[in-house]
Amino acid sequence: MARKIFLGFSNQSIQIPPLIAQLCADWSNQDCVYIFSQSGNERIKIKWTLPVPIIQLAIPEGNNGTELWEIYHTIYDVFQDNDEVMIDIYSCPQEVEMLLAFVVPYARFLKNIQLRSIYCSRKDQAPLNLTAFSEVKNWSEAASDFICFGNIERLNQMTEKHFTSVLNGSYNLNEITEKIRELNVCIENLRLNIATNRAKLLIEGRDYNRILELITSLQQRLAPPLDLVWVKLKEAIQEKQGKNEEENMLTAVQWCIKKSLIQEGFNLLQEGIISYFLKNYDDKNQRNYVEMYLNHRFDRSSFNERFQKGRSEVEQKLIDYLESFYNIEEWSSLFAQISEIRDDLYHGGMNESPLPARYFETKLKELFEKIRELLNAKKKNSSFSCYFYKESYY
Repeated sequence: MARKIFLGFSNQSIQIPPLIAQLCADWSNQDCVYIFSQSGNERIKIKWTLPVPIIQLAIPEGNNGTELWEIYHTIYDVFQDNDEVMIDIYSCPQEVEMLLAFVVPYARFLKNIQLRSIYCSRKDQAPLNLTAFSEVKNWSEAASDFICFGNIERLNQMTEKHFTSVLNGSYNLNEITEKIRELNVCIENLRLNIATNRAKLLIEGRDYNRILELITSLQQRLAPPLDLVWVKLKEAIQEKQGKNEEENMLTAVQWCIKKSLIQEGFNLLQEGIISYFLKNYDDKNQRNYVEMYLNHRFDRSSFNERFQKGRSEVEQKLIDYLESFYNIEEWSSLFAQISEIRDDLYHGGMNESPLPARYFETKLKELFEKIRELLNAKKKNSSFSCYFYKESYY
């Protein structure tokens, strides 16, 4: 079980504020209260009746860089792995308040501490609860992890918490909690669908719509600053939502490029091409044949050897259909390049002449642009036109 600790600050003899006694009332002797003081070696006289150990620590005044680093390390050193931390900044010197903003995230990373609450006690008044501001900061960092890197872990952690501190007004907490957790499940499913190349689900785009619905329903229901976090998440999801299956495929690949999911990007690109070629064909179970055909179409000798002899009526029908596509030669050439790269990635670079790592990222961007251009080009035997607007993903 995680240890609970309380950090307080004082420069004078004090009675322990009722806030501390209230928060620590059910704590055990495994937990701890730390009081930091800039009173030199003089111990503060504290009346203390609870079974929780209380430790007084002297810190310098912070008049220079050396003293600031000493304060920083003194605070950091009290943390143990997985501590649940509560802080009261009553009587906290200004320079120490500033350092807390840096040392707490540092300890969260290195020691996995959890900041449960932060207060500002006031004489003869109710304490100010500042926890919501810390939660808004955590939500924004979690959203940034997902938007910038496709990492869902921080959002997972946030949705496992209670949301009382960031609830706006009298909205139903249980309802909001359920919506946030459903949102997290949907985003996690989207991430996993990309990571495991669930191309069919991505092309259909059903996850996008539900995520957008949930984000819209959460706006204005939590602390006002979180509205801007929802807007940013919404924009990130809308980037992935196309107007048709081809655009959904392209947006999924573009997402992979932005998040450096290179292997996933090649997988989605190639499988999306096969789906595009079979979109208007009556037999959708010809994926293997389409893949083989596109891989050899640009190489005439290989093509003739495989496809010119002994073709069945079904195969001939499919070949005629594929040959009707605009720029079939270029499609075939690009498809074969993707196949070669996927083969190298599949073998983990253990084949005879492995490609350098940086090549894959550059080539994915290049092939993505060429395929987008082909999809935007006029088709000979189809009324479909894909207008996928260019956007920088570098």
